[in-house]
Amino acid sequence: MAHYQKLYTLLSGTSSTATSGAVFVGDAFSLSCSLVTTAASVVTLQGSNDDGFTAAIGTWSTLTALTANGIYAIQPGARWLRAQQAASSSSATLKLSKTVAG
Repeated sequence: MAHYQKLYTLLSGTSSTATSGAVFVGDAFSLSCSLVTTAASVVTLQGSNDDGFTAAIGTWSTLTALTANGIYAIQPGARWLRAQQAASSSSATLKLSKTVAG
């Protein structure tokens, strides 16, 4: 069985966006993310099991807070994932890697 990888940029150091768009991860075999920040910045990962396809996502739960540069493994299980950072600290770049079985 083949595995396919998809990369997403949730936050970009050049963007003033404080909340990323939601990414469907309900089909993920494995998840990881890479955080690069040039200043003190806290990035919060949030997950949701709401439908999201036919109705807006209304409930988000905090999964973890990332505070240092590095690569992090994320336990699959949530349907949706997004990232947040304080609007005043838009220096973080967060990339998500999603692997699905094909």
